[in-house]
Amino acid sequence: VAEGADAEIAATVLFIGSANAQYTKAGFVYVGPVGDHGWTHRHDLGRRAVEKETGVETTFVESVAEGADAEIAATVLFIGSANAQYTKAGFVYVGPVGDHGWTHRHDLGRRAVEKETGVETTFVESVAEGADAERVIRKLASSGHNLIFTTSFGYMNPTLKVAKAFPDVKFEHATGYKQADNMATYSARFYEGRAIIGTIAGHMSKTGVVGYIASFPIPEVVRGINAFQLAMQKVNPDAVVKVVWVNSWYDPGKEGDAAKALIDQGADIITQ
Repeated sequence: VAEGADAEIAATVLFIGSANAQYTKAGFVYVGPVGDHGWTHRHDLGRRAVEKETGVETTFVESVAEGADAEIAATVLFIGSANAQYTKAGFVYVGPVGDHGWTHRHDLGRRAVEKETGVETTFVESVAEGADAERVIRKLASSGHNLIFTTSFGYMNPTLKVAKAFPDVKFEHATGYKQADNMATYSARFYEGRAIIGTIAGHMSKTGVVGYIASFPIPEVVRGINAFQLAMQKVNPDAVVKVVWVNSWYDPGKEGDAAKALIDQGADIITQ
């Protein structure tokens, strides 16, 4: 076995082959096309070798952009591989599906799951964090949903409470830190994108003042602000970030007022 990609292929075949009673369906998410004659091509040789040598069923999604599209592809593969178990999936959204951002991307994932796997899905949009969230999550758990995605940090405690009451239902909570036997968490490296735009801001700002409209002072948001500022100050050490907290995930009115206030304070770049 040649060192490098061939070794990875051989190891994958041996591993899945040794556990093929457990792993009956394997999904691969590729960043490029299978015909790229390189990274993705070698991975796909491995996938085909797995299928040929072990009898394990495999599927793949090619040319998947890193970031939100990767999360959608992984969700499709995950639920598709278990669609005999997960026959009805529910999604709880903190904003409207037309918010052009967080909830919109989650809803694209939900629709992809339904299209690619045949799993029935439902969603409830614009659910406030707190008591209302617990009511909605509990209603989904008691109405035949056996996999529920709660897509906002503030849903953490309500999700945990309902998960304890419904041990046979699986829960996926976004960006939190509490887990249970039937409750997992998921997130992404959002700070990497923040660092990129911080670098851009450092190069482009003429006043050296950049405004940041922030939602809630929670770990994922604070991490994003830190990544933005650190990257910006590598380019322009004297640049400063002024933060306005709007205490909302989706409020165009508040966000507009915050932007105007930051511009009045000298900010020539606004991020959110």
